[in-house]
Amino acid sequence: MPAERIGGVLLAAGAGKRFGADKLAAELRGESLLYRSVTAMLRAALDPVIVVVAPGTERPVPHGATTVVNDRSIDGIATSVQVGLATLRDVPDVAAAVIAPADQPWCGAAVHQRLVEAYKQTNRPVVVATFGGAVRNPVLLARGQWCLSERICGDVGLSAVVRELSPLRVECDDVGSVADVDTPADLVLARRTEEAQAGGA
Repeated sequence: MPAERIGGVLLAAGAGKRFGADKLAAELRGESLLYRSVTAMLRAALDPVIVVVAPGTERPVPHGATTVVNDRSIDGIATSVQVGLATLRDVPDVAAAVIAPADQPWCGAAVHQRLVEAYKQTNRPVVVATFGGAVRNPVLLARGQWCLSERICGDVGLSAVVRELSPLRVECDDVGSVADVDTPADLVLARRTEEAQAGGA
């Protein structure tokens, strides 16, 4: 019997209206936001990694990841969660999934790994990352909890639902950041932060 796997669902179908362009193609230190987010899941040994994109925005992803088109992406992020988990349901040995947005460049492999380790050690069905004590993304759901995706709609993500379920909270402030890139100003700040970190290394 094959070992149970932990899959990943990367939500990359947002319209990026506030950014004014395809923000996931924007680069930080030579890597697009999309590439960076996919690579973080792969480095965390999530398998398979499902990248949910909007129609017409398909682009190459690193080996080991699979792109799935969400034809209802205009209806909000909830539909991307649903499409990603529906895809994983067809993989019988996937025991749980880490779900994360693709526009958080500092939500790296260490954050995903921390959620996975907490799940494996406790067998708790819902594990959430916290930053500064606040529940944020990513979220890990055991297969039996994937039906929670049917309780969200529009631009309401899973974190709003899992707060009601007494999830296992895993503090991740020391290994990552929940900061996202929604506007060109966010990208400028992210680049400055990266340059400062590189200069101080």
